[in-house]
Formats: sequence, structure tokens, C-alpha cells
Amino acid sequence: MFGKIFESLYIKVFVNIVISDTKTIIYIENIAKKRVISKIEKVFEVTSFNKDIQRFISNYIDETPYFYISILNNASEQGAMPTCLKSKYFYYEDVSDSKIVCISKKWSTFTSKKELSSLETKYKKIGVDFLFSPFIILTTFFKKEIIKDVALYIMLEEKKISLTIFRNSELLYANYLNVEDSVEEENLLTYDVDLDDGIDLEDVDAMEHIDMFDDFADIEDLDDLDDIDEFSDAKDIDDNFASLESEPTIGVPVTQEDTFSVDYQRFSLIQNAVNYFYNDEKYESIFLENIYIADSTGVGAGLSQYLEEEMFLTVHFRILNIGIILSKLAQEELK
Repeated sequence: MFGKIFESLYIKVFVNIVISDTKTIIYIENIAKKRVISKIEKVFEVTSFNKDIQRFISNYIDETPYFYISILNNASEQGAMPTCLKSKYFYYEDVSDSKIVCISKKWSTFTSKKELSSLETKYKKIGVDFLFSPFIILTTFFKKEIIKDVALYIMLEEKKISLTIFRNSELLYANYLNVEDSVEEENLLTYDVDLDDGIDLEDVDAMEHIDMFDDFADIEDLDDLDDIDEFSDAKDIDDNFASLESEPTIGVPVTQEDTFSVDYQRFSLIQNAVNYFYNDEKYESIFLENIYIADSTGVGAGLSQYLEEEMFLTVHFRILNIGIILSKLAQEELK
């Protein structure tokens, strides 16, 4: 009883950290008597925890003992599997060095223990209370749709894509994709020739160059099955959380040419992942007609055209503010 009275004397501060490939976004909510009394968002053009970020956060948490730090899990070695049975984990992924969390007794997320330890070390000066998987953000955002629809669901970050396929709340497939991997693959397939110098066919070792192109032919489609994990046990989220959306956060200016290129790279990764799902016997294939996109970048709308024209999908597109969802998830954990 006394604890509740003491707690009511202070505001609660929820600090939410989203680290992308080029910047760090801090979104803060101050709550008093179960009401949000203020919201603050600031973008830092760095990807590491520095004194400026620490000073900014400290300005809000030093005045109250009730503050909570949540971070979006951005580990490169993470994934999700359509099972909670330990006996089936290795059927989908090698998770021997991963932390695994069962979600709703239906599916699991996993993350490299090494990367989790590294993240905890980076933020040890302020501490980390909750680490939420991008797949938890995605499934929370589209909870109502996931319950009733069979579809492809993706969350776009700056250079990451969280991709899932659900059938009436049942996870069938998940993939954590990196746009940079698509760029590297394209570079491997590019063979530069200086046309000014020309090619002397007599100087060419024919068999050597035939072998070279044989190597290119062995390149497989990108199927990076990395996904997710979190420090805290997952809980069911209220339906009203699924409707949360916000204006895109302000970031680095992006040109139309850059957007076109990134959109096509995203499309290629999504197409490859869906093809993998259809062709790998580990997964139960279903025909996909709809795709739901949660865009946290504010510049991914051009992707819709590729998905509609090339994959014949009906696209449902919404803007997502990850910080808002992180804050709501943290508040739900404390209930």
C-alpha cells in the first residue's frame, strides 16, 4: 500500500531506443496517473551510445526512480521459428549459441548470445530493462490482421526487413533480411570490362574464364534466416495496440534515385524469401494474396508497385513509429 502511494508521487519515464544503420532515435513518454503527459523524440546521427545520448536521457530519468529503458533488438544474428518445441529448434536453425524465447506457446524467437551480451555492455551506464524483437513490434502492430488473415507481414527499417507469414495467428515462416546483403550480391554479379582498352582474344585463357563464370553460376538466392529475441517473457498485447501508428520520424534526406534503388533491393529480398518459403519442404506452403507493410522509414511506398506488378500481391501499407510501440510494450510488461 505504502509503495503504491510513494509511486504515485513520481512520474514514470519510458525511454525507447531505436538504433538503425545510420542513426539512433530516442522516443520518451512521461506518464503520470496512467496518462501520457508529454512525448519527446530526438534523432542522433550516430549508431553508438555516446555522451550526448546519455546526457539527453539523464535529463529525463534523474528526477524519478521510476524509469524504464527499452531497446529494439537490432542484432544481425537473430531469427524466428514456427515452433516452441526444443526438439524441433534445430530442424529450422542452428540455435546452439542463441537465447530463445517462446511466444504465446506457438512460435519462438532467437538471438545470438554474443550480440545480446555486447548490447548489454554498450548500455550498461543506463541499463536495459526490455529488449524487444522486431517481430514482436511487427506482430503487435498488425495483431488484428494476423488473427483473421492469411498473409505476408513485413516491417521496413532503414536497411533491415522483418518478414513473416501468418495464417490465423499461426506463424508459418519468418526471415530477418539485410538490404546490404542484396547490394553485396549484386556487386558479385557485376563483371567490369574497360571498353577503351578492348579485349585481345588471343591473350585470353578461355578455360580460365569459363571456370570464372561457373563460379558465378553457383551463387544461390539470398535466404538469410536471421530473426529475433528479447530479454523479457512475451505477453499477449491488447488489441488497441495494433492500431498504433504515427508520422515517420525525421531522418537523413533521401533522393528519389536512392529510394528507387533501395525499394528494388527490398523487393528482391522479399521475392527471394517468399520463393524460399514455397520451395523448402520444412515449411507448409500456402498461396499468398495479401501483404501488410509497416514502414518505419517513411520512404518505402515505392516498394508497393514492385510487389503488385511482379508478385501480384494486394498491398496494405501503413506508417509505423517503432518508439511508440516499444513504449506500449514496456508498459504492458509492467502490468
